[in-house]
Amino acid sequence: MGMRYGLVDIGGTKIQVAVSDGQRILKQITCKTQDLVQQQDNANQADDLRAHAIPNYIERTLTSLLHSTHQGEKINLCAVGVSVPGPIDHEGGIVRYASHLHWDNYPLADMLSKRLQGVPVYIEDDANCAGLGEMRFGAGQHSEHILYITISTGIGAALILHRKLYRGHLGAAGEIGHMTIEPDGHLCTCGNRGCLETIASGTAIAAQGNQLLAHDANHRLHQPLVGTHFLAQDSCDMANTHNLASTPFSRSRSVYTYTGLTASEVFDCAREGDPDCQLIVNKAGRSIGIALANIAHIISPETIILGGGVMKQSDYLLPIIIAEMESRLLAPFRNRIHIQTSHLADAAPLFGALTMILDRFSPTNP
Repeated sequence: MGMRYGLVDIGGTKIQVAVSDGQRILKQITCKTQDLVQQQDNANQADDLRAHAIPNYIERTLTSLLHSTHQGEKINLCAVGVSVPGPIDHEGGIVRYASHLHWDNYPLADMLSKRLQGVPVYIEDDANCAGLGEMRFGAGQHSEHILYITISTGIGAALILHRKLYRGHLGAAGEIGHMTIEPDGHLCTCGNRGCLETIASGTAIAAQGNQLLAHDANHRLHQPLVGTHFLAQDSCDMANTHNLASTPFSRSRSVYTYTGLTASEVFDCAREGDPDCQLIVNKAGRSIGIALANIAHIISPETIILGGGVMKQSDYLLPIIIAEMESRLLAPFRNRIHIQTSHLADAAPLFGALTMILDRFSPTNP
């Protein structure tokens, strides 16, 4: 009998559903998150199919994927692992809050398990999931103490000590995006000022670019850029921050016309030598480096892994991050911490979901 595991990554822009044999991903399907959220929001209470559009979609997709990978043998779905955004009740399988999904204390694990004939379903925070994936299958395979950081729409982290995920007393360890970098800086969505997310997230980088557009009608960001990552191609990878500028601009990129700027365009402009965009990107990199030095002095990680959409710009950003971090480390720490980018990229949460399942079924595995 073939054993299969269901893997799910529920993200802000896309939902990935995959099946695995325990070693690799056999097949996966991706859809837009917002399409399902709209179905959910438009449903009446009696319409279970639409009111619970996301778990229903996951059940249908997993069933289809299992049928397509059976290769003539009987298939047994052993368990499902799900990577989800926002705070969770790890043991209860409840998503405490996920604003873009419009979920509040949503019993996701129970919803899915009922639809899958009682198959056990485990959920984990998306940053933790990605960190677990990198530990077992990616850049952290040979490290005992790992700090994984995802820098995308927001910024989060997974802390892995002795190859075990550390959640902390309240189960919420890893909120590095809300480390204060500038006490009197910009207001964060959390209510504090100067959080790392307000400077270095994809959302923040794009918002600062939009402010340049709003205040300078002649800025080069109004012009087509060489190598621009168009929104239509890149919306799942980088933050799309429509309407974040005080005065949004409509701009044309070849056949693409849209309002708002993406973080990747700010990087493109910085590469072409624009000093304003270079200032934005350099400040983001330095701020990440400061945050890493702060954490390194507390937990002394062996390896730091940087992932998320913003780190697809690692050729520009990583040298800035490393230089700033090393300049602030105490002598015993300097040049002793291995820092690198993700090996698994967008697949990290899926491999983390697989790691979560394998640890539950085979707790003695390394």
